[in-house]
Amino acid sequence: MQNTRIQTVESLMEAYDTEYNSQKPNSKPTSSAEVRTLDESTKHPRVELTKKMFIDKTISFQEYCEIEISKPEYFSFKTDKHTGNKRIIEYTLGDVDAKYPRHEWIQMLLDKGVSIEDYKDYEEYLDIRINVFSNEYLVDHDADEFEQSVYIDKEISQYQLIQEARRDNPEIEDWTVIGENALPSVPGRMYVCKIDSEYEIKSSKNRNSEPKLSEEQKADLQNNGIEPEGWEVVYVDKNGNII
Repeated sequence: MQNTRIQTVESLMEAYDTEYNSQKPNSKPTSSAEVRTLDESTKHPRVELTKKMFIDKTISFQEYCEIEISKPEYFSFKTDKHTGNKRIIEYTLGDVDAKYPRHEWIQMLLDKGVSIEDYKDYEEYLDIRINVFSNEYLVDHDADEFEQSVYIDKEISQYQLIQEARRDNPEIEDWTVIGENALPSVPGRMYVCKIDSEYEIKSSKNRNSEPKLSEEQKADLQNNGIEPEGWEVVYVDKNGNII
């Protein structure tokens, strides 16, 4: 449904918030979002499963979701560049709502000149809060107000690139933003930035029921430029232009 009303916080929430809640039913806050470091001593059941999926790679994401255990709505992780450990936080939409109330967030978007044309826009712009929320817990320092504003503006700008790409190519649903360009996110395709003799994987998406890019494949590509079998490799520059 496209929004044709004058854009106010009240009109937007009236038009789309019921659907947003129905798509994201778990709005109850957890006790608190907690950063955990995954190492050999970690025994928390959820962290143990996460280790099996992301570190040991002994279970798939589908298997992870099917295991009967109390699940948070969201979890985010980040690898520490110095230690190699992965830090993880668990949280719900309620945690995000408590930190960034929807009405305040939407007003901030309108103040920035953002136009919300349909439910997809509403969902994506509200979900930027999720990235901001997790980033605050996973960065190595406390972000000040200016740094946070820059991060939010970057997230808005990236979604606006996707908005424009979708208008021109409505048949393509998934997109990835690299530099200044939105590129189709296609299963079995990866985007790689080539700088001199170095190769950096910018985006990759595996096909359903097929294995993800292995660590050995990543190392071969990044260090030696050896393209992984079964993948379409598209080379881009740092701004996301295909080369």
